Amino acid sequence: MLRRVQLSLVLLHSMILLWITWIVLQSSPFNALYQAPWFILFWPDLPATIVLFLAWDLLPDALDTAVAAIFSVHPLSNFSNFWLPLLLYSTIGTWWWYAVPSILLGLAKRLHIAN
Repeated sequence: MLRRVQLSLVLLHSMILLWITWIVLQSSPFNALYQAPWFILFWPDLPATIVLFLAWDLLPDALDTAVAAIFSVHPLSNFSNFWLPLLLYSTIGTWWWYAVPSILLGLAKRLHIAN
């Protein structure tokens, strides 16, 4: 049962992530808030969001320049606002939703709520 819940949450998260990625890819280069759809995952994927905020401070701006040299198409040309959120939400965010049911089950067992 736990495995089904985990896989269902991972599948749901992956579908939401694909939907958000699609929205961002369809955005206009003139839209200053094209990266706003990522905010849908701000709280649900909190561990990935924390890493994202740390990465924005720690990663050099040269990454944006290097990616812009490789990709000339918006938003693919922006590492900080496209590739980094995609990478972190697809890895850490997906792992998080695989782990949440186990964490909650372990907590419930510790509190003697579940067998």
